[in-house]
Amino acid sequence: MGALHQFFTQMILVLFVYFICVLIMELADPVPGTRNIPAGLAAIIALLSVTFGQAAVSRRLVNLGKSRWWMITQLVPILNIYLICLLLFVRGKRRPRGARVE
Repeated sequence: MGALHQFFTQMILVLFVYFICVLIMELADPVPGTRNIPAGLAAIIALLSVTFGQAAVSRRLVNLGKSRWWMITQLVPILNIYLICLLLFVRGKRRPRGARVE
């Protein structure tokens, strides 16, 4: 499986999990005076899914030969669009089968 295909698959899975968690948080309507456990659990799972998404971005940047410090550009308004285009459209390095990514 190519690095770009793997990146797409992981990001779609992360976005799906995040969407389900946000949906649970929005639909969970607690009874006054009770704790909203489903929404709290969904928030924790959403945070974990964002973490796995960042791991996928990190691996893709390594595949492109870029430093992981490029992940900071996600926070800068115009540079994040450049990063998205870089992640989605630039061909990564070819590695021999079984080679490990640093």
